[in-house]
Amino acid sequence: MRASHFAVHLAAAALLLATPLFSASYHLTFDDEFNSYNSNRWQTADFWGIRNNGGDFQGQWFCDPNYAPRGYTAYNPFSFSNGVLTISAQPTPATNTYAGAPTPNARPQPYVSGQLTTAHKFTQRYGYYELRAKLPPGKGLWSRYWLLTDDGGWPGEYDVFEVLGKEKPVKVHQTTHYRDASKPHGIDGFTYAGIVPTDGKFHTYGFLWEPKTVTWYVDGVATLKQVNRINMPMYVLLDLAVGKDPANTWPGSPDGTTPWPANMEMDYFRVYSNDPSLPSVTPDEGYQPSTLPDGNTVETTPTTAKLPAGWTSGDIGSPDVKGSSAWNPITG
Repeated sequence: MRASHFAVHLAAAALLLATPLFSASYHLTFDDEFNSYNSNRWQTADFWGIRNNGGDFQGQWFCDPNYAPRGYTAYNPFSFSNGVLTISAQPTPATNTYAGAPTPNARPQPYVSGQLTTAHKFTQRYGYYELRAKLPPGKGLWSRYWLLTDDGGWPGEYDVFEVLGKEKPVKVHQTTHYRDASKPHGIDGFTYAGIVPTDGKFHTYGFLWEPKTVTWYVDGVATLKQVNRINMPMYVLLDLAVGKDPANTWPGSPDGTTPWPANMEMDYFRVYSNDPSLPSVTPDEGYQPSTLPDGNTVETTPTTAKLPAGWTSGDIGSPDVKGSSAWNPITG
């Protein structure tokens, strides 16, 4: 019985290998044109409520207008102007006294900055994710746009970009951190040098996540394509971290040449899906549809895509049945 059941799945997969896993029409599932802060879409601490990861060479607190660690003066790293959100990092104000015991949310840190994450607010499996941003130069500055799995486990991370201000010239690091039966932590990635992301201009950074493959885009140009190794929903993080890395292992540390305040500017962040089981959202004021890669189109009306011929809603999210050779039982 088990062999017969397996054979049926193999036959179904073989018949459907030539069929797109979803239709080619994408619809908008998340949109922030950054006209103001929307607490229904974002939070300013990570998945676990932490605002600093000391094991990751971070030397900043991710603050917001309503939060400061004990002993800190409240600091607002976010500002909005003409549809652009700016995250400003700077040395920790001298007024902070670091009162109280050094608990995880009260350790002194030399810098303050900001983070936006959709953890516990918005997650999605597969789709096209795009950020338009202008990133700051300077030693120790570490701009990041990344996705993490919504189970809180790690590894299970796609870095759409990490930009290290210390590099000359500054490049775009695109990385996968994954786990499978052979590797508890596998790393696969590429460093793209086709632009200088700290050149004072806005650039678009896109990530097309499909059941079989993932593709990175910079200004509409495909820069990296890999097999997809993650199949569970993920949330997004956008932040400007500041390094505390005396060994200069990764972000480095600021020095006298680092410009303050350091500003990461974001024009918009959008997510699209061709999964018809996911609802469309009404675009924010100022939204203009993104140009999707590889001939895909964006629906301009708030409807959802049609299921491919022969599919039911139960087939969505089941690439193991529908012909994916990359399904990973460990990552789900």
